[in-house]
Amino acid sequence: MKGFIHIIEVSFAILILVFSVWLSLSSINVKVEWSDFDLIKIGENAWKYISIANKTALIFSNKTAFINEMEKSLSEMVNFGMYIKGLPKPYIRVGCANCSDEEVAFAESIFSPSFYNNRWVNFSVRKFTFLSPEDVKLYGFDIIVFINFTNFDENSLVQRYLENNGKIIAITKIKGFGGNPNSGSDLYKMDETFSLRNSPNLKENYQRFSSYEPLKDSIPKYFLAFGFDVKTTKQINGKYQGVWRIWLNATQINITQNKEVEIEGVGRKKEGEIFILNTREKNPSLPDMKFVFKIKKVFEREVFIQPLNHTFIFYDYSEPNEVKVIANPSGRNVLISKDELYSLSVLNTTTNRALWISYFPESDEYRALVKAIAASMANEFVYKTYFGTPERVVLFFPLPQCCDIPEVGGVYLFLGYKY
Repeated sequence: MKGFIHIIEVSFAILILVFSVWLSLSSINVKVEWSDFDLIKIGENAWKYISIANKTALIFSNKTAFINEMEKSLSEMVNFGMYIKGLPKPYIRVGCANCSDEEVAFAESIFSPSFYNNRWVNFSVRKFTFLSPEDVKLYGFDIIVFINFTNFDENSLVQRYLENNGKIIAITKIKGFGGNPNSGSDLYKMDETFSLRNSPNLKENYQRFSSYEPLKDSIPKYFLAFGFDVKTTKQINGKYQGVWRIWLNATQINITQNKEVEIEGVGRKKEGEIFILNTREKNPSLPDMKFVFKIKKVFEREVFIQPLNHTFIFYDYSEPNEVKVIANPSGRNVLISKDELYSLSVLNTTTNRALWISYFPESDEYRALVKAIAASMANEFVYKTYFGTPERVVLFFPLPQCCDIPEVGGVYLFLGYKY
């Protein structure tokens, strides 16, 4: 009888132990679930405060101040990281691969700061010797630029870099259309990297955007948003003077003491006012078209001019038998010469990792185009690295921008406990 009672007691003790272990595990699970819920509420409340207080403007204007505001709005026990997608980096680092001093100067003349949607997109250019894809990471480049370089297809360094999500802009003049080493053309050295295809049915002889969808076509979107930055550094008779180089025409621009803009052949305009230019008046070789522009922003020594049409025509700088990138009326990019045509599709179009454009002389429209390409390539990035426990939650908040172009990016907020 005692033995039977002992068995009952042992069994009961085991049940109590099992129940206790189950209860402990259950409480741990509940704690984890409630911790996630707490992090979500903390994150939502923090972002609500940031939005209502209009602190989101600090994201691009003052990173340190924004991080401080976020940390103040979060619990002291919570750490956060942030990833932005769909908006260009505020500071894009460009590496000029194997460039001479003259080529670096050319790149620097292209990548001037752009101002759109009430924020700046800045660029830096630094030359480096491209010895390995790791060099790009070491320097922290977002994009690398090759100038007057053609040997892409058989260059193992370039291909390894692209395979590891590297991003390339090639600005190169190419003569001839031969597709093999015996043709005397350099095109065969890069046609695979840039996915070049013959397209004999196209007859356009200039580059233009016929239309754009802001949420899809990021290159024309940023081109039309950035517009043209005209430096007015020369002061004469109380006015700051500069030159707007558009359609192979040097148009005089003056900024008066009260920040009005005098445009040669147009007259005086204030910030926010619009004006119209006729292509034939600037360059008789262009088709007869009219384009509307706006004085977007006026600073003392710089003015930003924005094209308002959803189309834009580019002057064709190509020489006889030279290959050149254009965009045809259907919206596709193509290659063109005086005799033959090839189509161009961006390598891995969904990621937009490699794009080639013909070398060009001084031209504000082509400068804006290259900056637009760079912005489309650098439009998702780590804003702040997350340091915290492996257990974390991820929240998404839309970050709409205006007013030069409609633009909706997003913020991914990573939240976890510090320890």
